[in-house]
Amino acid sequence: MKRIFMALLVVAVFLAALPAVAQDRPGVPVEPKIIDPSPYYPFRFDVIRVYSHALGYRVLYRKGSSDFADVYIPAGWFKSGGKASLVVADDPAFPSMTIFYKDGAFSHVRLYVRASRKDSTWGLLTEEDPSAKFEVTELKVAF
Repeated sequence: MKRIFMALLVVAVFLAALPAVAQDRPGVPVEPKIIDPSPYYPFRFDVIRVYSHALGYRVLYRKGSSDFADVYIPAGWFKSGGKASLVVADDPAFPSMTIFYKDGAFSHVRLYVRASRKDSTWGLLTEEDPSAKFEVTELKVAF
């Protein structure tokens, strides 16, 4: 009985000393520090529907908690090294959109969509002449 009591006492003292050992000491980092932070700042938006057109995509996204807004992304941006990239998969988190800002200015956008065009999140843009709306140099989003 004495051995069990002594063993429990040793374990209790060891566990009580752990928080003191884990405190920040000079020269001994407790957690890793970010040496080179990224210059990009991402904003993620929940996408309601993506309308495709020969000129690009109209993206209807959630603004705030109960409102909607849209952006027009030109098809010319979806090239290697362009301002936009399209990620296609059957992930339950899709569709969504992430807009990246660098030094407070628009840098690029990443659009995550469902692979099946038969999904309810896809649609066709049927406006008369949307060409003026696709002539943008950067995305202006509403928060």
